[in-house]
Amino acid sequence: MAESRWKSSARPLHVRRWGDEAVIYDDYAGATHYLIPLATAIWSHVQAQGSASIAELSRHLSQLPDIMVASAGPARIEEVLGELRRLELIESEPN
Repeated sequence: MAESRWKSSARPLHVRRWGDEAVIYDDYAGATHYLIPLATAIWSHVQAQGSASIAELSRHLSQLPDIMVASAGPARIEEVLGELRRLELIESEPN
């Protein structure tokens, strides 16, 4: 069975970054979302790569200098992906 992949939302988003944190304004929903460093790292990687799996995200995060981000395991990554999906900032790709 293929691992799920995640991609960026097609919605128009405005992003402001402060260090390893971000605030994203969603034009479509009229909502502003604050992202903690782990969520920012995950969202940014998916955005930059076009799509990513949990395994790819785990490898990428393990290389980052922030120990709280770098030590995130697959369960925590999946939890953050679920929250980003709930906010409609990312979506899962069909298998």
